[in-house]
Amino acid sequence: MSQPTASPVAKAPSSPSTQSPVKGRLKKQQAQGFSLSSFLIALSAVVCLAGVTILPSITKVSSPGLPSIFGTISTIFDGYKSDLVGTQSGETQKTGSSPSSAVVTLPAYNPSYEIPTAVFVGGTSGIGLAMAESFAQQTNGSSRIIIVGRNRIAAEGLFARIPSPSTDAPKHEFIECDATLMKNVHVASAHILKTVPKINFLVLTPGVMTMNPRDETEEGIDRKLALHYYARWAFIHGLLPALRKAGEAGEDAKVLSVLGAGRGSDIELDNLGLKADFKVIKAAMQTATYTDLMMEEFSQRNPGISFLHSSPGLVRTNLIRSSDYWMLQMTYPALELMFWPFAISSGQCAEYMWGAIHRSTSGRAWRIGSKGEDIGMLNYRGNEEERKLVWEHTVAEVKPSTIL
Repeated sequence: MSQPTASPVAKAPSSPSTQSPVKGRLKKQQAQGFSLSSFLIALSAVVCLAGVTILPSITKVSSPGLPSIFGTISTIFDGYKSDLVGTQSGETQKTGSSPSSAVVTLPAYNPSYEIPTAVFVGGTSGIGLAMAESFAQQTNGSSRIIIVGRNRIAAEGLFARIPSPSTDAPKHEFIECDATLMKNVHVASAHILKTVPKINFLVLTPGVMTMNPRDETEEGIDRKLALHYYARWAFIHGLLPALRKAGEAGEDAKVLSVLGAGRGSDIELDNLGLKADFKVIKAAMQTATYTDLMMEEFSQRNPGISFLHSSPGLVRTNLIRSSDYWMLQMTYPALELMFWPFAISSGQCAEYMWGAIHRSTSGRAWRIGSKGEDIGMLNYRGNEEERKLVWEHTVAEVKPSTIL
C-alpha cells in the first residue's frame, strides 16, 4: 500500500480539536490498512523462513492440525528442490532455467485419425481444466472432450471459450460425478462407454487438499484416498474397453494420472488403505506409490496402452484455497506469496504434461517429472509381490462388476 500524501492546499495537519469526523475516520482506516498489510508481510516472512529452515526437519508428524500443515509444506519444499535441478532417467541434471521461466514447446500433434476423444476426470479446475483447454487448442476444435466432475458451470465456461467442434465432431459433454463414491464412478464409466466407441486420452486429476483425519464415505473409503487413488483406478478399469479399441485401431490410447511420481513411501502391507493408521502425509505418499504400482499392473495387462504417472511440482491452482480445512484457508494468502516465485501456471503445467503424453509409447508404465521428463525409476518403491497385493486390495475396495 502506498503512503498517503498530503493535500497540496494543506499547510499543516489539523489539530485534534478541529479535525473533521470524515478525516478522522479516513486516518483510522489508513492506520488499520497499514496494520493489516504489515501483519500479512510479517506472516509471509515467517512462513517463508519456516519453509526454508524449519519445515524440512518435521515431516514426520502424528496428528492433524498445524504440525501437519508444516509437514505437508515441507514435503512440497523437498519436491520443489528436486524439481529445480530436474531429473532424467533417475539422474540429476541442471535445467538452466527456473520452472516459472522455462519455455514450453509442444511437439506437433497431427493424428492420422479423425476426431480424437479425450476424457478429463477432475477437469473442472486446476491442472485438469488447463489440460482440457490445451487439448482443445491443439486440435483446433476437431476433437471430442468429455469433462467428468462436479462443477457444471466451470465445464460449460470451458466449452464456451475453446474452439467449437468441427461439423463432423460430436459435441463436448459434461458428466456430473462425485468421485469419492465408487458406485458413482461405475455409473459415469458405463455412461461414457455407451456414448463413445473409443477413447484416445484419459486424464485423471481429481483431488482435495485437506488436513482432516480419516473421513470415510458410506463405502468405507477415506475421501482423500478415494479421489487420489481408488476412483482413478476405477475410471481406468471401467474405460478400458474404449481405450483398447482405440489402440487396436492404431490410434492413440494413453492414460495419465497426475499425482506424485517419485514422491512415494514404502508400502505398508499391514495397513493397506490406511485403515489402521491414517496420517495426512502418509496418505499422500502411500497413494503415490499405489499409483506407480497400479500403472505398472495396468500396463502389463494392456500392452497396447500407454500409462503415465506424473508429479507436476508446484503449480498455481485453487487447491489450497478450496480446502475444507480452516487453517489452510486462513494462511492461503501467505502460502500463495511464498510459493508464487517457484510455481508455474496451470497452463504451463498442462503443456509439460501433454508433451510427455505425446512422446510416450505403449508397452511400459511411464513416470514423469514436473517438466514432462521421464524420471525412470527415481525414488521408486515397491516390488512385484507388493504390486499384486495392492491390486487385489484395490479390487476388493472398488468392487468392479468384472475384472477386465
